Amino acid sequence: STMRLGKFSLPNIKEDVAEETNEDFFKKESEIEEKSHQNRKKNAKKEEKMEKKSIKATVGGLEIAFPFDPYPSQLALMSRVIQSIRSSQNSLLESPTGTGKSLSLLCSALELQRTEKKRLNDEFERKENDRKLKEVKKPNAKLSIVPSFSPPSNSYHQSDFQSNSNC
Repeated sequence: STMRLGKFSLPNIKEDVAEETNEDFFKKESEIEEKSHQNRKKNAKKEEKMEKKSIKATVGGLEIAFPFDPYPSQLALMSRVIQSIRSSQNSLLESPTGTGKSLSLLCSALELQRTEKKRLNDEFERKENDRKLKEVKKPNAKLSIVPSFSPPSNSYHQSDFQSNSNC
């Protein structure tokens, strides 16, 4: 049988078919969530392995993660990159082909960025906490008082129902 909606005719859908569709939808949704959860676990394991495999090289006061022991030329390049960024200066860095310039540049710049972002977040948090503390300690701080509310009583006075003769 069909159902008529304006110009369109639609077949009647039985409720059990609609329920099966909903069940299928939730089943697929839970499968997708499970796969996503498994992928997150795999990625976390990969990151953990990478962290274990990486070597920490201290350059310019930063612990820079590097995939292997850096060569002296790479340490020097990372030091110059950090120095240039901190002093907001341009740099011309040269080294022969295959000496790891790109890797050194990326590792040092990314670690400096991460460290600076953390420092700025910590500083912002400290200032925000100081501001909140000063607010609380103000001697004339205005406290907002919430007025009490009492619900109307269910009892009525007889005068509420007296008729007005002027009506």
